[in-house]
Amino acid sequence: MTIPENPVRLPRARWIRLALVLVAILVLAVSLALLAPRLFDLEGARRAITIQIEKRLGRRVTLGALSFRLLPTIEVRASEVKIAEDPAFDTGEFVTARTVRLEVGIWSLLRGSPQLRGLELDSPTIVLIRRPGATAPDWNWRTLQPLREPKGGAEQGAFDLIVRGGRFTMIDRMVDPPVEALYEGIDIKLDGFTPREVFSLAAGVDMPGLDGQPGGRLELNGRVGPLDPSNPAATPIEARVTLGGVGIAALETLIGNPRSGRTGRLTLEARLAGRLTEQLSIVGTLRADELRLTTTEGVAPSRIPLEIKYGLAATLPVEGRAALLRIEQAEVALGTTRLRASGQVELPPNPQDSPALDLKVDGQGVVLESLLESASALGFGPPSGTKAAGTANLQLQLRREFADPLVPSFIGELEIRGLRLESGALPEPVEVTGLKLTASPQELSLAPFQTALGARSALAISRLVLTDYRTSPMLKLEARTEAARIEDLLKVAESFGLRPDLKGSGLITVSVGIEASVNPKPALTRLSGRGSISSARLETSSLTRPLSITGVDLAFTGNTARFEKLAATIGSSTIAGTAEVVDLSRPRIGFNLRVDRLSVPEIRSLIKESRGQVAAAPPATALSAAGQLSVGQLNLDGLTASNVEARIGWQNGVLTLDPLSLALYGGAWRGAVRFDQRTAAVALKGRLTGVEVNQLLAGAGRKTPLSGRLDGQIDLRGNNTGGEGGGLLNSLSGNAQVSISDGKIASFDLMKQVETIGRFVNLPTGGAATAFRNLRTNLRFEPGVMRTDALQVTMADLSASGEGLIRFGEPLEIDYSILARLSPELTRRILTGRPGDPAALRPESSPRTPVAGGISQLVGTFFTERDSLVIPLRVSGPVTGPRFGLDAETLRRRLTGSVIDNLRQKIPGLTGDKPASPADGNRKPSPTDAIRGILDRFKKKKPGDQP
Repeated sequence: MTIPENPVRLPRARWIRLALVLVAILVLAVSLALLAPRLFDLEGARRAITIQIEKRLGRRVTLGALSFRLLPTIEVRASEVKIAEDPAFDTGEFVTARTVRLEVGIWSLLRGSPQLRGLELDSPTIVLIRRPGATAPDWNWRTLQPLREPKGGAEQGAFDLIVRGGRFTMIDRMVDPPVEALYEGIDIKLDGFTPREVFSLAAGVDMPGLDGQPGGRLELNGRVGPLDPSNPAATPIEARVTLGGVGIAALETLIGNPRSGRTGRLTLEARLAGRLTEQLSIVGTLRADELRLTTTEGVAPSRIPLEIKYGLAATLPVEGRAALLRIEQAEVALGTTRLRASGQVELPPNPQDSPALDLKVDGQGVVLESLLESASALGFGPPSGTKAAGTANLQLQLRREFADPLVPSFIGELEIRGLRLESGALPEPVEVTGLKLTASPQELSLAPFQTALGARSALAISRLVLTDYRTSPMLKLEARTEAARIEDLLKVAESFGLRPDLKGSGLITVSVGIEASVNPKPALTRLSGRGSISSARLETSSLTRPLSITGVDLAFTGNTARFEKLAATIGSSTIAGTAEVVDLSRPRIGFNLRVDRLSVPEIRSLIKESRGQVAAAPPATALSAAGQLSVGQLNLDGLTASNVEARIGWQNGVLTLDPLSLALYGGAWRGAVRFDQRTAAVALKGRLTGVEVNQLLAGAGRKTPLSGRLDGQIDLRGNNTGGEGGGLLNSLSGNAQVSISDGKIASFDLMKQVETIGRFVNLPTGGAATAFRNLRTNLRFEPGVMRTDALQVTMADLSASGEGLIRFGEPLEIDYSILARLSPELTRRILTGRPGDPAALRPESSPRTPVAGGISQLVGTFFTERDSLVIPLRVSGPVTGPRFGLDAETLRRRLTGSVIDNLRQKIPGLTGDKPASPADGNRKPSPTDAIRGILDRFKKKKPGDQP
C-alpha cells in the first residue's frame, strides 16, 4: 500500500461565478498571507487544537508550536506531538512524532476557534502493549476514545488520519520476561473516520525478519463500520488482506505467541465480508514455501510448496452460543498430492471444553510422492530426503460432540497400494505389500501386511488392531521376523515415521504377540512368544559408547519379558547372566548378573550429559529392580575392590546394596550401602577387617603417612553432591570404632619428639617414623571434621593417650592433646642412672629423683605417674608434617594437684598449726600457700629433729 506524499490540503473555495469574484478571492488570499502573523492567535489555536485531539482520543496530548503556510497551498504544521500512554499500562508515551500536519477548517480558524478535521503523522513511533486480561488478552489501544461508546450519545465529526513511514514496538507481557519486537514501514489511512459511520481503512506493515526467517509485508484495505464499542466483533467489515512472503516467526510474534521454531514463508490473499457475531465469509488462497512445522532440530524445510484454496465461514460466540468455523471448501495441494476437505469445527463457550468436529477428508488416486517427501518437515513420516511411490484412496469422517471423549471417532477406509520408499540411508528400498485401514467408532484395524527391506529383512504383521480407542484404547499386535537385521528393522521403523532413539546392527529372530492398554495409563496385559538376538551392537543418544550383545535368548510370557543366556560387553565390562522385566507400565526388573570388571568412573563417562542443562537430582520413577550382582574387580573412584557380592535393590530413586561383601586391600568389608539418587544421600554401615589403611585412604584420594592393618565398625551418613564443600568426606556424620595394628606413622618419630621436648638425649628413637603395635580410638564425624576420643597408642617403650580432631581440607590438618608415657623400665634407666646404663640417658637439666610407687613428682618438663615419665604434648598442623610442642596447660593442670597432694601426705600440718577459721571454710590451699607452709615447717625444725 502506498500513500501519496501530497500534504493535507485545506478545503478550497469552489465558488467560481464571475471573474471579478475570482480576482477578489486571490487578492484576499494574498492579503491573508501578508497579514496572517498579525491576525491569528497562534498560541490560542494550539491550545484549542490540543483540547480537541485530547477529546477525540481520550488521552493527554502535547502539541508543539504551530506554523501556517498559505501559499502555494494552505497548510498547518505542528513541530511535535506526543500522545500519552494509558496510565493503567505504563507511564511513557503511546505515540511520538516530530512532524505533524493538521487539517483545520479555514473559517473556524479565522473565527479564532479552529476545528480539527484531520491529522497526518510522518515517521511516528508507536508503542503497543499486550497483557493478560480477565478473560482475554488486553491491549493498550483498546482504551482510545474512538473505540468507546460516545458519552451521552454525543456525535463526533468525521476525522481523517494518515500515518506514513511509522514504526511501532510491540511489548508482550503475556510471557515472563516480556518480549519486544520492532515493526517498521507502517502506513495507515483513515478517510472520514467516525465510530457511527462507515469509513475507509488502508493499513500496511513491514514484518521483521526473525530467527533468520524472512519478514515480508502485511496489508489490509477495505471499509469498516459503524463500530460497535460494546462488542467490536459485531462491527461490519469488507476488506482484502494480503501477506507477501511473511515469515511464520514474525506472525507468531505479532499475534502474541512465543516463537515455536516452526519456519516458512506465507503468501496469502483473503477477502472478508460480514461480521463475526453473525457470519464472516473468508475466501482466498494460501501458499506456504519452505514450510517446516516440526520443532525437531536438523529437519530441513519442505522443498515442495503447500497450496490451499479455501472458502470459510466463521462466527464468534454470542450469548453462550458456540463459535463456529465452517469449511465450505478446502482443496489442499502438495506437489502431486491432492486432497479435499469439508465440514465444521465448533468451539465451546467454555475454553476448558474440547471442540466439536464433523470433518470429511476425501481423496481418490492420491499420489503419495510429494506428501511423503515432505512428511518429515510436517512432523510425521519418513526422514527428510526419502523418495516415495504409491497411491492412496481414502474417505474418512471425523466426528466428535462436546460431551464426547477428546479423541474423535473415525469412520471410513484408507487403502495404500504400491508403497515404496527409497533414500540414501537405505541399502535397499522399503516395500509394503499393501495397507488397508478400516475405521469405525469402536476400533481401528489394519489388514495383515508385510514390510521388507529388499530381500534382506522382512517383518510380517499378521494382526494390528486398536480397540476402544476413544476411551480406553487396547493395542493387539502379532508380528514375526526371521534372522532379520536390526539395522534394517530400524530403517523400516523410520520410514513409517517412528524415530526410536536407537541405532545398531546384528540379527534378531522373534515371534511375539502383544496386548496392552495405551491410554490413559499404559499397561502390558499379555505377552507371548520367543526370540533371540546375536552379534548385536546398539547405540543410543544417552550413551557415549555402544552396547555389544554377543547373544541373548528372549522369552515372553504373560506380562514378563525374560532375557536368558545374556552375554554382553560395554566399555571394558563383560556381563553375563539372566534378567527379566515384569509389567512394562511399572517395570520391575529382576536379575542375576556377573561382571568381570566394573569401573564406576568409566560407567559415569559412558552416560552422556545433556548440553545446556543444569544438573539436577532425578525424580523417583515407577521403575524398580532387585537382584544379585557379582563383580570380579571393582574400581570406585580410585578405590579398588575384588570378589564383590551384593544384593541390589532399586525403589523410588533409592539404591541399596544389602548385604554387600568384598575384598579390599588385603582385608574385607561386610555391611550395607544405601544411596538416595534424589538427594545424593549416602549411608554406610558395616565392618572392616584386616584392611591396609594406607592403601584405603590413598584410594579415596587422601595421601596419608599412616599405615597398618585396620579393623573397625562404622555407621556413617553423608552427601555425595561434591562442590566447594569437598564432596562426600566433608559431609560425613556418624560414629566409628577403629583399631590399627602393626602400623607406622611415617611423618614423625614420636619418641624423638619426647626426647626433644623432655630434654632427654639418646632415647631409643626409630629415626623419621613412629612404629606402633596398636592404635585404638573412637571416631565421631561432623561436617568437615573427624573428632577422636579415647585414643590409645601402644609402642615398644612408649604409650600415648589423648583426644583431638582432624579437619578435612587441603591439606588434612590435625589438632591433638597427647600424654606420652615412657615405659617403667625406660623411666628407671633415665631417672636412676643405674650402672651399665648410658649416662646420656639422664635428663640434661633435671635432678635425679627416686620414684616412689604411685606418687607423681615434678621433674623438669614432665611428671612421673605410676613409675612412668609422662610428657604432655600438643600436636597441630598438616598431618604430613605436624608441629610438636609442650602442652603447658595440661602440665600445669596435672602437676599442680599432684604436687600438693604429695606434699600434704609427706608433711603433716602443711597448712600450719593455726586452726582454720570459720571464714576459711573448706578452701583448698593454693600452690603459694603450700610452698609457704613448707618453708615455715623447715624454719621451725631444730637440730636433730627427724624429718
